Amino acid sequence: MCNKLYICAVNIEDINMRFCSILFLILFSLPVVATDTTRINKWSQRNMGAFGGFGFGYTEMASREAIEINLQGGIIYNHWLAAGIYLNPFFTISPLTDKYTNDDASLLGGYGGLFVSPIIYSNALIHATVPVYLGYGNVSYELYDDVESTNRIEDSGRFWVFNPGVEVELNVLRFVRVAVGGYYRYCGNVRLYYDQGGDQILSSNFLNGFSLGVKLRFGKF
Repeated sequence: MCNKLYICAVNIEDINMRFCSILFLILFSLPVVATDTTRINKWSQRNMGAFGGFGFGYTEMASREAIEINLQGGIIYNHWLAAGIYLNPFFTISPLTDKYTNDDASLLGGYGGLFVSPIIYSNALIHATVPVYLGYGNVSYELYDDVESTNRIEDSGRFWVFNPGVEVELNVLRFVRVAVGGYYRYCGNVRLYYDQGGDQILSSNFLNGFSLGVKLRFGKF
């Protein structure tokens, strides 16, 4: 009983630390946004821009290394507020071991939706952005059969996602920007089950976790 209580306490503390870290980063950026006089002075100018871009991210899902591909596009209001749509396909690059068959397994899927991102001192060569991504997605658990050399999807599930982050962005050219960022992906519970027996394959929160990413953006900023 003591061991179980200790494990629960550790898990709760770990979750709290992650949320506090993201909250701290967001709250830390708010005073900077408030003192960005360039943004305040340009509020009424109604200057509009637009951009599109792509990027790659590294993360872990179900304690396995995974790659995310980011596609996004949107508009920029007065050089300081970006908003638009995005799509994030993902897949694991290190195999899972199925607990029943011992065969290799993988996770693949994607999510997409809307994002909003304040840009802090956008005219500076190096500046910060605070993106927040909201969306919906699907993930599949795929098994590889060594005997028949075939893949089959054991189960799949849908989920919603809340993905805040902090990015450092570099103005490479007038119409090109490169961003490096850290994010925390929080998803709704995803329950995947085996066809035979009905046992749950993975824990319900296996998609939650931190990620690092690099993005390349083109447009009128």
